[in-house]
Amino acid sequence: MSILVTGGAGYIGSHTVVELQNAGYDVVVVDNLCNSSEKALDRVSKITGKPVKFYKADILDRDAMNEVFDKEEIDSCIHFAGLKAVGESVAKPWEYYENNIAGTLTLVDVMRKHNVNVQKRKKHYTVGAILWLIVEYVSLIFFGLCAVVPVISCVITAFKTQEEYQATNVMTLPKNWLNFDNFIKAFQTADMGRAFLNSVIVMVSVLVVSIVIGTQLAYVLNRFKFPGNGLIRNLFLFASLLPAVAMQVTVYNIMTALHFVNHLYGYIILMCGTDVISIYIFIQFMENIPISLDESAIIDGASYWTIYWKIMLPLLKPAIVTSCILKGVGVYNEYYAANLYLMRKEIRTMALSLYTFVGPMGSKYNLICAGVIISLLPALIVFVCCQKQIYSGITAGAVKG
Repeated sequence: MSILVTGGAGYIGSHTVVELQNAGYDVVVVDNLCNSSEKALDRVSKITGKPVKFYKADILDRDAMNEVFDKEEIDSCIHFAGLKAVGESVAKPWEYYENNIAGTLTLVDVMRKHNVNVQKRKKHYTVGAILWLIVEYVSLIFFGLCAVVPVISCVITAFKTQEEYQATNVMTLPKNWLNFDNFIKAFQTADMGRAFLNSVIVMVSVLVVSIVIGTQLAYVLNRFKFPGNGLIRNLFLFASLLPAVAMQVTVYNIMTALHFVNHLYGYIILMCGTDVISIYIFIQFMENIPISLDESAIIDGASYWTIYWKIMLPLLKPAIVTSCILKGVGVYNEYYAANLYLMRKEIRTMALSLYTFVGPMGSKYNLICAGVIISLLPALIVFVCCQKQIYSGITAGAVKG
């Protein structure tokens, strides 16, 4: 694939030529050398080890441009042949209009007449690149199937009667896709309505407390330097490295002493107190927020609370979205802690409601699959309805300007 770089002997153009040649493209350079030198292309050749095809021509010269396109098979063009000095453009506006506008129109017209079209580009792959591409796609398909097949099997099984399930394999389609008896029975048997309400109460409470306390703590640790700042950060890091199971005996004794066991509020406090990762997410994101914003606000008379509430919190939206996804999914799916501290049936969460299908009902996989799908539906609905906000929140902090 040949790429024409107009103005390729200039500063930006020559650096572009280096990257294009290193990427394996054939490069043709056109430059009138009005404010550049052919020596730059000699240096490019030394860097890349490849010769650069060079034509000294002006983009306003239609005949010269036609000659270049007749000799070379150009697939695309990167256009840098423009005048750009601000002071000179004021003194010589006509020359700038002529070169930058008329020159560009001439170049595009020549390209059009020589059928330079994006659609005819063909990317050439080496044997190694083809093999690696095959490995990538095969791996993608394999792991995709590993993730999707169990879900498909679960959906198929959920619509089967008990007799169908026992007589067919898990991938055999049900006779009636409108059989919702399993869903109704699973919903009623496991009391999933109450369980879902409990899960929502826990999740919303934990997220609100985690965001408020986590962002404030991160603001203090990031913006204020005081004795013990580093120690506190290290203690948080140390706490995040400790396995939760190893501390359960101590935590359970504390929860029992405070009468938090078998109470929804006690479980909420427990889940709020285990949110170390979110604090680190907020701290790391604040590292990219310039301190000059705080200083400007202080000069204008803003208090630290005003800076936090009106400046920091809105800028932390991407980090908050990321934290809510990680923490929300973790709280909603939490089974071990919920099973340990929420033993009364009326305060069970969605993860615990599926525990109903054990013992005598453990063999009724059609009911179990129906219950699993019901437990997945709320998260799926939230994702479908809010995916735009979720994606924009996560990616808003991905590129720093």
